[in-house]
Formats: sequence, C-alpha cells, structure tokens
Amino acid sequence: MKYRSSILFLIFACFFSACSSVRSKKPVGEIVAELDPKIWNAKWADGEGPVFESRIKTPELGMVEFTTLKAKEPDDLRSFEVIVRKVAGKTIASAKLGKEEIYDFGRIAINEDHLIIFPPKPAKFSSLINSHLLQGTLTQDEKGIKTGSSIIDELTDHHIQLLEDRKERHFEDVSRFSDLFSDDPIYAYVRVKENAKK
Repeated sequence: MKYRSSILFLIFACFFSACSSVRSKKPVGEIVAELDPKIWNAKWADGEGPVFESRIKTPELGMVEFTTLKAKEPDDLRSFEVIVRKVAGKTIASAKLGKEEIYDFGRIAINEDHLIIFPPKPAKFSSLINSHLLQGTLTQDEKGIKTGSSIIDELTDHHIQLLEDRKERHFEDVSRFSDLFSDDPIYAYVRVKENAKK
C-alpha cells in the first residue's frame, strides 16, 4: 500500500525519510484520552489552506479518524486512524501507517485554535534502550550500522514513574518525560473556523 498523501508525511514527519525516528510496538500510553468533540471534530489548515479533517470515531478507545483534504493526485486522498492516549498527563497520538504492527507516535497539543505536533527525540530513546531502562531495539541499515532510529516495546506511566524515581536519586543516565519529546513542533495547524467558510 502506498502512502503518498502529504498529510501522512507532515503529521509523522521523517518516518518515511532518512531522518532518525522512534516507533513503538504498541500504542503509546494506557489511559484513553477524553475526546471533546468541540476540539477534535474539525478541519485544519496550513499556510496554503485546508489540509485535513479530524473526527472522533470511537471515543471509548480514544480513536480519531484523520482524512486528507488536499491531494496532488486522486489516490492521495485517504483516511487513517490515530489512537489518542495520555502519558504523564500529556496527549500522545499513535498511528499504524503500514501493514506492520508498529506505531509512529508524537505528542500533540490541541485546542480550539491549533493542532501542534511534537516529535519524540531519537537520541533520548536510544539512550534509554542502551541503558536497559526501556525495552526496545536499535535499528540498523543493511550494512549493520545503527541508524539512530529505534523501536520501543511500549511506553506507559509506569515507565515514566521509574524514570522519574531514578532521576530523583540523581542518576545521570535517564530523562524526565519532558526530555523525551522535542520542544520544537514538526508542524502547527490552524482550525478552520465555521464562520470562515464561504
């Protein structure tokens, strides 16, 4: 199955390029996020106009369907599902974009005006795997050289609490939850206001 749609690339940037990435064998988090229809049911735009629409599909599972609105080719228009959960009080979105049971994920900040995506930091997750503080695999290329990318088994509040406890005991080999995701967003989208429609 081909994934040529621009929004799939934008939301989970670098996952289909040479950039280092972090993915997970399970959706990140265990606590299903409470989805407010007034927030999540919306159309979102970038500087060139509307890009995609989000709609709550299965609220009890934290599942939101994203549908692209801007496509260069007819078969670029497609939908995919995002699982929204909470970790350390933050909102994390996970999406299985291919046939493998592997999830791309990122931290999302969403409100009445904006949807902003913050990517995980590959170096931080690789360090935690190397230190055996998170279970996972460091990916390699065809020559056996580490790529900087990784696949974690899972990430839950339990893991974060262990990291926080270790940090409190002044171990230098761990990170707090806030260190695991970039402060710089991959992309930011603006809600298309109903009264802005022509």
